[in-house]
Amino acid sequence: MTLNLISVLGLLVFPFYVEGALQTFNLTLSAGWAAPDGYWRQVFLINDQFPGPLIEVDEGDDILVNIQNNLPVDNSIHWHGTSSSHHVLIDSRTRTKWYCL
Repeated sequence: MTLNLISVLGLLVFPFYVEGALQTFNLTLSAGWAAPDGYWRQVFLINDQFPGPLIEVDEGDDILVNIQNNLPVDNSIHWHGTSSSHHVLIDSRTRTKWYCL
């Protein structure tokens, strides 16, 4: 019984690491029409939305983003406020990362 009590006390005193979940997002890039400033124009959409959907995760989560580019041109996408060890280009002042598609 003493060993169990010590184990429980150890968990209360010493914080332990909880591994985050894998969050998967599927994004489809396409062209469409929107009037973000009141004037209709052709825009790039993400999942038929302008602006694109919010990607919200918890600290420690791993993120997998699958992107289908249905635009008639090559494109790039950038992220704000991310921390990654696998990046192509980073602007360290604003912590903005750019990825070519």
